[in-house]
Amino acid sequence: MKILGLPNQDDKTNPKPQLKEITNYRGAHSAYTNGDDRKIFVENLDDVFHQVELGHLALAKAKEKIEEAEKVLAQVARDFQMSEATLVGDEFEADVIAKERVTWNTDQLESIFHAADKLPDHVKKLLRVDKEAYEKLPQAMKDILEPARIVNPQKPKINVRRK
Repeated sequence: MKILGLPNQDDKTNPKPQLKEITNYRGAHSAYTNGDDRKIFVENLDDVFHQVELGHLALAKAKEKIEEAEKVLAQVARDFQMSEATLVGDEFEADVIAKERVTWNTDQLESIFHAADKLPDHVKKLLRVDKEAYEKLPQAMKDILEPARIVNPQKPKINVRRK
C-alpha cells in the first residue's frame, strides 16, 4: 500500500543494499593516527561509514515526508478554522494543535501607555504583556493593545495514532 508518497514496503524494484551487521565490529578494525592533527585513520569500517551515510539519507527523506504529511493535516484543520481539532479517518486519527508565538511591538506599547518615567537613550526598557494576564483582560482593553500584538504561527503539534 502506498500512502502520501511513502515507498511500498514490498517494492522489489528498489532493493536495499546488503550491509554487514555493525554489532560485531567491536575490535574488528585497525586504526592509527599520524600525530597531532586529531585525525584517526580507520581501516575495515567502510561498511559502518556507509551504513551511517545511508541512515542519514533515509532519515532526511523520512523527515521530509512526515513534514509534507503534517502540512496536509494542519491545512485541513485550518480549512475548518479550528486551532485544535481531531481529524478522524478510517484507520487513523490525529490531534492537531495549532501553536503560536506572541510578541509585542514595544514602540506601540510605549505610545499606548505614554511612559511617564522617561529613561536616557542609553538605557533600554522592555515592555511586554503577560499571556495569562492578557487573556483575562476585558475585551475593551484587548482592543487597545491589539495594534501592538504580533501573532506568529508556529509549527502545529500533531499526534497521529491508529484507532
